[in-house]
Amino acid sequence: MPSVANAAYDWRVEVLAMLMENVTDLAAGVAEEPTVYDAQTPVEVDMKYYLQRWLMKTKLDGSLLIAALCVMDKMLEKTGIALTRHNRHRIVLTSLVIAAKCADDYRLMNTWYARIGGVDLVEINRMERHFLLAVDWEVVVRADEYNTYLALLTSFHERLTARAARKAAASKPAALPRTPKPTPRRKTEAKNKNAAAAKMPTLCKHGGGWVVGAGAVCTRA
Repeated sequence: MPSVANAAYDWRVEVLAMLMENVTDLAAGVAEEPTVYDAQTPVEVDMKYYLQRWLMKTKLDGSLLIAALCVMDKMLEKTGIALTRHNRHRIVLTSLVIAAKCADDYRLMNTWYARIGGVDLVEINRMERHFLLAVDWEVVVRADEYNTYLALLTSFHERLTARAARKAAASKPAALPRTPKPTPRRKTEAKNKNAAAAKMPTLCKHGGGWVVGAGAVCTRA
C-alpha cells in the first residue's frame, strides 16, 4: 500500500488543514470546559497528514471533505464549541464519519473508522451520538450548502496559491548583468593595423613629380 507521503495530491486536504490551523490559532487561550471530543493532552499530529491518511485508508472521495466541513460547521454553531488542539482531530474525524455514512452507510464500520482515526470504538460511538443529537440529525448536505462551502474553499485556495507565487518571486535572485564577450586579441590588433595603414600618407608618382596621397586619391604636393 502506498505511503501517506506518496498519496495523490488533493488541494482540498491542504486548504482544510490550513483552515483548521487558522481557526485553532484564533481560539487559542480561550477557556473551554472539556467536551466529549477532548483528548487528555493536545494532539500534535499534523492535520494535513491526518486528512490524507483518512482518505487513503478509506478510499473515499475528497468531496467528502467539503460535506464534512458543512456538518462540522453546523455542529460548532449549535453547540458553541471552539476548536482547540485537544478536540480538533476528533471533531474532524466525527464529521468525516457522518459525511461518509450519508454518502454510503454500508462501506465501513465504526470499528474501522476508530482505528483509522486513532481512537477506540467506545469514544467514536459516543462522539457520533453527541454530534447527531447536537444537530438534531440534520446531517444531509444540500447542493446549495455544498456549493457555498466549495466556493469558499476554492477562493481560499486561490489566495494561498497567489501568496505562494508572490513569495517565490520575491525570493528569486535578480539576474546578473551580462558581461560583454571579449574580442579576440589577434583580431583586434589586425583590425587596428589595417585602419592605421589606410590612414597613413603615401608617396606616388604623378605626372612629372612626386605627390602626397592617401589610398587611391592623390593630391599634388
